[in-house]
Amino acid sequence: MPLKIILLLTLSVVLLGSCQSSHTPPDAMVLVENEHAFAAAVAEKGMRDGFLQFLADDGVLFIPGPVNGIEYYEASEPRPGLLTWEPSFAELSASGDMGWTTGPWEFRAETMADTPLVYGHYVTIWKLQPDSVWKLILDIGISHGPHQDSFGAPDLRMLTSVNGAIDSKAAWIALTAVETSLSAWLDSEGMKDKYLKHMDNETRLYRQAKYPIIGVEAVTTESRNTAGTVTLEPKLIQVSDCGTLGYSYGGGTVKDDSGERVCSFTHIWRKNSGGDWKLALDILVPN
Repeated sequence: MPLKIILLLTLSVVLLGSCQSSHTPPDAMVLVENEHAFAAAVAEKGMRDGFLQFLADDGVLFIPGPVNGIEYYEASEPRPGLLTWEPSFAELSASGDMGWTTGPWEFRAETMADTPLVYGHYVTIWKLQPDSVWKLILDIGISHGPHQDSFGAPDLRMLTSVNGAIDSKAAWIALTAVETSLSAWLDSEGMKDKYLKHMDNETRLYRQAKYPIIGVEAVTTESRNTAGTVTLEPKLIQVSDCGTLGYSYGGGTVKDDSGERVCSFTHIWRKNSGGDWKLALDILVPN
């Protein structure tokens, strides 16, 4: 069924101030540098202590449903295994306070000499904290077969302000309306064309056991070849200063010929040059 309007009144939201930021927006390379430092900490200290070093107090991990990352790892014992990853794409908001990266990950039994046991792609959303330290506020990923590509230097994107200053409250209201309509369209088998209007040629579609699907043409083909409906219930929507980047996450269900399955999702949104919200990334994982 379509997302109930009452959800808009119960969504948790953090509004991140006005477009006039007190810091100089850095280059998107800052996100890559943080990912490299994060990966190095995990390689040196293990997943538990490495994640604890970089998680924000409200950082969310999907295990597979969303949980507070610090609470999860503080209650966990260290585990064996080597998790490695490399950012292949990084995008930073116009105000320089929020960004995200994605790229391939691998898991090995002990060392880099071991053959990977699992492959996949990760997504990390970063937020600049009041003390000017970057912390991860969301981490989610998919697993799939061995990597199909060789990965070189990451693709770096820096968003620009659209139509002057935009306060974050107005940006959040607009994004909430878009997210609500998207959820309603996904819940109707005949509404995929409207869903696809939110895509552009850089949209990334991540689904479990499938290699990333990138670009409006590939996403259109995948969506039209996928039977069933998806019901989503956002739990949190956030936007950056200037309202150029935002994200949402929550839970939902997938219904098709094989039955009904519980899932979790994350959407990352960017403003295009015309001021419209476009879906940068749509990731759906089974719980």
